[in-house]
Amino acid sequence: MRALLLVLCVVIMAGCAKSAIWVSDPVISEFENNDTKISLRPIHSDYYDEEYPGHDAYNRFILTVENKTDKVIELNWNKTNFISDGMSQGGFMLPAILFVDKDQPRQSDVVFAKSVLKKDIYPSSLAEFGKGWYNAPVVVGETGAFITLNIDGKEYQNKLTSKLRIITHIRCGSSIKSEDCLKNIEPISTTPPR
Repeated sequence: MRALLLVLCVVIMAGCAKSAIWVSDPVISEFENNDTKISLRPIHSDYYDEEYPGHDAYNRFILTVENKTDKVIELNWNKTNFISDGMSQGGFMLPAILFVDKDQPRQSDVVFAKSVLKKDIYPSSLAEFGKGWYNAPVVVGETGAFITLNIDGKEYQNKLTSKLRIITHIRCGSSIKSEDCLKNIEPISTTPPR
């Protein structure tokens, strides 16, 4: 009977899986005034490799800049920085940038009057090269971007961040809990019977 109960518990525990869920608070960080509306959203990795454990983590952002004015706004990439754990950690890569050029100065993007600019941006400091370039996961804690815009000859800066954390839980495919099952098992003696 003990052996059957032990086998049952092993089968039940084999159906359990530990998983981690990344959470961003807020989901989208925003700033808005009369001239602009800026939003930054952390995005989960779409890169998957068994040797790369962070495939379900956040590794990039979607940056949206809405120009509400009748003038052109410039997004200054050379003064826009990645924030990791509350500190500046370099700039951003864009999908069209070569890995070897990841830390090179880049031209500003133009947001035309009454229009919206939307880009996937990747922290340069997390860029790695393997089967092409990809970004390692961002760390938990305060993460985001320090955005620099030029509007009508004046420079404006905004810090947009979210708190990232990981929630770990165990899922089991049965209503019997692992702990309850293990409590009922008596230790099996390794001493041979006499």
